[in-house]
Amino acid sequence: VAISAGINIILDGILIPVYGVQGAAIATALSYITSWGIRVAIVQRYIKMEFHLVKELSAYLLLFFQAIAALSKTHMYIGQMLLVLCLLGIYFDRYKKIFTQLIRGVKKK
Repeated sequence: VAISAGINIILDGILIPVYGVQGAAIATALSYITSWGIRVAIVQRYIKMEFHLVKELSAYLLLFFQAIAALSKTHMYIGQMLLVLCLLGIYFDRYKKIFTQLIRGVKKK
């Protein structure tokens, strides 16, 4: 957490004078991403997790683009829906397992 806070402070000093409030938001987002990465690395020492870095980073990148689209003047609703469909595609295998288990559970009752 201290590393992320330090990154946030440094990036705030760099980005706020140039980009204002948006710079602060970018700095905070980058510090959260750093914190997430550190926590994933620590947790993986103790718990075996199935983790696909490319898939996870792709999903976060799509969410980032969706946030930009939502903040635009036109809101780009069609673009946002396409991004959501891409996210569903990335995690299709997980959703398929969940729905299969739900259907099996309902059929048993």
